[in-house]
Amino acid sequence: MPVEKYRSLDEMRRALWRHPVGSDRELLARIDRLWRRASRLAPARSFRRGVVRFHSIEEAQTARKR
Repeated sequence: MPVEKYRSLDEMRRALWRHPVGSDRELLARIDRLWRRASRLAPARSFRRGVVRFHSIEEAQTARKR
């Protein structure tokens, strides 16, 4: 990552904005590919909300395996 030098705070603020390269369709396609890849690498897991209590260690371990 290159090091950038700024002469004022305004230059720093302007540098934060990134303008998409190409058309909006290209940007949307890139975002779509990124999200698809991320969902393949780390699929969403569903968890019950709140604290779950178990009667035994065995019950907790079987719930964890599911």
